[in-house]
Amino acid sequence: MGVWLGTSIVLGLILCSIHFWKPEVDNVSHKSIERISRSWLLAAFVIPYHIIWWQNFSYDTRYLLSSMPMYTAIAGHGVDWALNRIPYTFSRQTLITIVLAIALVLSGSVGRLGAVYNLIIRPMQTDDEKLQRLSAESWTLVKHIRSTIQPGSKIYAIDGALAYWLHDYEFKQGYPFVLSDLLGYEYLVTSPTADLVYEFYDTTNNEVVSSLGNTNILPLFYQHTDNIAIYKIGEIKH
Repeated sequence: MGVWLGTSIVLGLILCSIHFWKPEVDNVSHKSIERISRSWLLAAFVIPYHIIWWQNFSYDTRYLLSSMPMYTAIAGHGVDWALNRIPYTFSRQTLITIVLAIALVLSGSVGRLGAVYNLIIRPMQTDDEKLQRLSAESWTLVKHIRSTIQPGSKIYAIDGALAYWLHDYEFKQGYPFVLSDLLGYEYLVTSPTADLVYEFYDTTNNEVVSSLGNTNILPLFYQHTDNIAIYKIGEIKH
């Protein structure tokens, strides 16, 4: 689904952009759109929205979904434009629309069919069995935390999804850049998503990253995978 949606969004953005130079190309709407109105929309909402969005970027799915209404509207604009380029015969346009819709649904749902299949053939499976199959890496990490770290402990984790399963802990999600970000917490749980964020802000060698494994500051508590680990937060000075 991502490839199809991404392509439609790019097409929609191109159409919106060239409207200022060649408005006759972007003729999806039957009503004329004033350039001034479109300029105000871009200046007052679209551009500021994207600036704020990027400044506070997070890989949390809920955060990414906040941008989807606008992007799906842009994608729909691109799809409408593409369909209007097809010679207008009702049967052909309808057939192409149906084929495209089926392709989109199948490409987006094929990865989820396993969950439906297992639910049908094993409706009484336990939550542990479901999570072990759907998210083995995260779930095994959560089980280790529950078995080795006292409930009520203060955990600073980069992967916010862990919070859904760690209700008995004081939990915070974030991307620590300096050691003072970890003040008041007992454990740091790393995640590979941090590498992308640190690269984006050009801080791959920040204080926290440089201190990982330091026996006095952030000694290793548990190595889960090559890029996921739990560190005990030691003495951090203000």
